[in-house]
Amino acid sequence: MVETLTYSTACSANTISSKSDRPLSSLRELRATPAIACELMTVRDRLLSTKLGYTTFRRLIKADRSMQRLIDEHFKPRSGARVLDVGCGTGDLARLLPACVYVGVDHNPAYVGDEAASGRQDGATFVNADLSQLGELDIGQFDVAVALGVIHHLDDDLAVSVVAAVRDRLAPGGRFVTVDPAFHPEQRTTARLLMALDRGRFVRHPGDYERLLRTSFSQVDVAIRHDLNPFPYTHCIIESMA
Repeated sequence: MVETLTYSTACSANTISSKSDRPLSSLRELRATPAIACELMTVRDRLLSTKLGYTTFRRLIKADRSMQRLIDEHFKPRSGARVLDVGCGTGDLARLLPACVYVGVDHNPAYVGDEAASGRQDGATFVNADLSQLGELDIGQFDVAVALGVIHHLDDDLAVSVVAAVRDRLAPGGRFVTVDPAFHPEQRTTARLLMALDRGRFVRHPGDYERLLRTSFSQVDVAIRHDLNPFPYTHCIIESMA
């Protein structure tokens, strides 16, 4: 049985700021993009806001394959662990985990609302709430928390708040693993352009992501990977220990 909880949300106001701290070089790349590309970005955003569009996009980029690698090599939850999926999207992570107690939180009712429950993993719990409400949710403590492609959608203030709320939700010895696109000197030009066109307005350098995590965690390990997607892309993976 799939459980869905709903909390009031003001997603656009709380989750994404109108200002951007994206590196200047990336903004120049974005301004140089032809107008037709900007129109395609608008269409993309509309499609990805729906469950059908989101799941179709995930299939196209073979997202399950990269997610499984993240589970095996970085998340590494033990059987029976309590797992919190922050900004869970349609909750695809729940399908790929070993036998765990899974709770996913997302602001988009099209992803996690009652009408989106078809095909979900039995036993998973989904909470429809804005991430700014994370500290207020009655969801217990967790052994592992993950934020897969989330922090680069949040401005610094909200990111720091979410990191603190996750830290408070971790059991002793718990881990918080974040995965986000990052600008890096060794990445290919194609990867840099793709990230400049990302829906997230706050793609950062690895050191900037690390700074955000260190506001609540003292033990932080950073890994850079260029091999998770079937196209040029750079991910910053940060594992923080409670």
